[in-house]
Amino acid sequence: MTDHDFSEYLAPGYTADDVPELSALAGARPVIDTFISLFRGSEAEVLLRLLVLREIGRDADSPRWSPDALRRRFAYLDAVKLETVLKRLREHRLLNFGDDGHYHLA
Repeated sequence: MTDHDFSEYLAPGYTADDVPELSALAGARPVIDTFISLFRGSEAEVLLRLLVLREIGRDADSPRWSPDALRRRFAYLDAVKLETVLKRLREHRLLNFGDDGHYHLA
């Protein structure tokens, strides 16, 4: 079923394959991984990721952002920290970087 070891969490005599609900969750692994990537780290890191996502998605008239536009929009953030946030959001498919050189929400 999964590569996770649930043996210490299940009652004696049960395996993960005996619990269909675990299979359903394992099937949702990409969504769960997205949540983990968004909420892993310090409270400040999580809030910064949420801030950037919210602000990028907030303006329906400008759904695509150039890197320069994002740097201007988030001028109050340390440039390296902003790049780290953007990289993490890209790596976990919350944010896309298009062929046109612009970011947009996934």
